[in-house]
Amino acid sequence: GSAAPGGNSSPFQTPVRLRPGRPLNTSIPPGNTNPIASPNVIEVVASSERRDEARTHRPAYAFDGNPATAWIPQEGAKEPSITAHFKSPMPLASISIVTGSSPNQDEAGDNRIKQFRLTMSDGANQLFTMAKSSEAQTFKVDHTSPVDWVKLTIVNVYRGSKTNLTPLAEISFNREETTEPADGSEEHPRPGLHRRHSPPPKQGS
Repeated sequence: GSAAPGGNSSPFQTPVRLRPGRPLNTSIPPGNTNPIASPNVIEVVASSERRDEARTHRPAYAFDGNPATAWIPQEGAKEPSITAHFKSPMPLASISIVTGSSPNQDEAGDNRIKQFRLTMSDGANQLFTMAKSSEAQTFKVDHTSPVDWVKLTIVNVYRGSKTNLTPLAEISFNREETTEPADGSEEHPRPGLHRRHSPPPKQGS
């Protein structure tokens, strides 16, 4: 099957496949063994995750349907990434994102995502720019060829006033466009958001 970009330059390790419902690591509190709520996602891995005394901020929290929880990469990580593996290959019409960890994030003083890159398992990729907002933002992807996995890489952030943490509360991959684009544009794609096809990443490149 398809594998996530590999080689020594990869920002994350190729995950070990687990049976559906099994925890992704051993630090999960009892009763919260599989927080993934997305019906299309079977596994989530990330380049890093922040851990503090109270809790871990695991990648699966970006897919649990709860905007009060979030995946948070390690502080200061360069272009951190999160990869969702689908239960079966699926086309992508759009992606919806809630950046931050709560509506009152401005009080928390954390970073917000400014730019992110989507890389599909077939090598196609797109770069998106987000508004500085706690509201859900939807971006047109229109990738009609089914893909096995999608990697989201945080490229740039709006710097926070108190911390250098970049929480990502929710990600949703949509098969069909159900909401208007976040910038309120019309049906035609925004300039610069066209799909670029590129060969799959080479091993060790």
